[in-house]
Amino acid sequence: MKQIFLHLKYTRFIFLFTGILLFTSCLGPKKAMLKKLANDAKQVQVMEKKVLQHISNKKSEKLDDGSIDSIINTNIINSLARYNNQQDTAAAIINFMEQAAASRRNYKKSLGQLQLKETTLTNYIAAAAIRLRRYTLISDGLDIAKQNEFDLGAFFGPGKYKIPEDKIDIAYASFSPIIDSLITFYNKYDDVNKVATLVILGFADGQNFNTESDVYLETAQQIKNENPPKEIVNQKLSELRAENLGNTIEAILKKRIKGYDEKNPDFLFAEKGKGEQYPNNKIKDYKDDDERRRVVLFYWSILPKE
Repeated sequence: MKQIFLHLKYTRFIFLFTGILLFTSCLGPKKAMLKKLANDAKQVQVMEKKVLQHISNKKSEKLDDGSIDSIINTNIINSLARYNNQQDTAAAIINFMEQAAASRRNYKKSLGQLQLKETTLTNYIAAAAIRLRRYTLISDGLDIAKQNEFDLGAFFGPGKYKIPEDKIDIAYASFSPIIDSLITFYNKYDDVNKVATLVILGFADGQNFNTESDVYLETAQQIKNENPPKEIVNQKLSELRAENLGNTIEAILKKRIKGYDEKNPDFLFAEKGKGEQYPNNKIKDYKDDDERRRVVLFYWSILPKE
């Protein structure tokens, strides 16, 4: 009986020892695989961080020189924040992998999460080319970004905001090249899920108004004030100018893009009135009735949705 007990005890020891040997023999290659995966991901991350920082620096330069406006600037900041968050998530998983590969104890503690983490990091590496394509879209867009100023004084005088029917063809000819460049860039990245933002900022000069003018009466009725101050009327006028140019640009898009719909979620319009603000802060000799203040500024950008 004693011999049987010793035999069973010895057998359990053999199984336990064999299990330890098997675990140890499997752990070596597994640790090496984890280290390689973490190292590969780290190389991808270092490269992408540099690209994202370069784009951020370029964005700041374009904002400083007036090539992009605050709306587009914010959109790019949000896109970069999303991508940097992805990099931070990858960094946390890389650190987890490195810790798991550091010792047998850490590896055993990490077993419950390892498979999911490995899959996530493997997918992160595999999707690097897709992310780089999106980064390239943003960077290329910044390279060609510029402020487009439309001198609407050529179409209407003080207190006006609608382009006359007899000047519509001239207006289309003036605006079409910029819209064509937008469409060309949009089509260049047909493999990327993206959205175009068109920012249209209207301005007005500092003149008073004829109390019988349409914009004066419309503003008076809207704010329920029979004698609205010129600043309020000019604010409304600048909004109407931005809206009018937005409608004109959308009409061009309908002609240029087959099946274009005004509710198309891939083309977003931001039309804002700037009132009596100066369109260009570098110009110091603006006058109240200066036609250089009766302009609309137009910016566009195309950014990845994801």
